[in-house]
Amino acid sequence: MNVVISRRADASVIVRYEIHLAGDSAPPPESAYFDRAWQRAVDDGLVDGDDRLGYTFKLQLPTTLYESSQ
Repeated sequence: MNVVISRRADASVIVRYEIHLAGDSAPPPESAYFDRAWQRAVDDGLVDGDDRLGYTFKLQLPTTLYESSQ
């Protein structure tokens, strides 16, 4: 699943990560994808780790064969 993180103030896209999670008998909740992408963006220095509310999150399915194989 792709997670897009955007700046809330101007809707500019900061980063898009491909996040892979597995659930037991049900798919993982969206928040698990968002949490993983947020931590990665903080670790990469792309977002202000103290201002999570200043960003929005969106899930997207991979759109190309290349993206779906990542």
